[in-house]
Amino acid sequence: MLEKLGLKRPSEVKEAYKSHKKRDETFHFNTILRLSKKFGAERISKEAAEALSEYLTEEFKRVIQDADKFSRHAGRKTVMPEDIELAIQRKK
Repeated sequence: MLEKLGLKRPSEVKEAYKSHKKRDETFHFNTILRLSKKFGAERISKEAAEALSEYLTEEFKRVIQDADKFSRHAGRKTVMPEDIELAIQRKK
């Protein structure tokens, strides 16, 4: 009945939302393309851009999570530049 009206079942809507949410948690394809060109790559494949996006997203999450821990340890709710610097140094 729902399909006849052009509507999706609730489970399909939930899956579409999860898929959309996952995409929103990575760097956008066009951002990767633009930055790749800016930094010297003449062309980059979609697969390479997706791989780079996943890597950058994971690295970004790690730095932000570590920086947040440092800021909270210092009694702050706001992440400051020194928290980011410490988080980046921690990886090295």
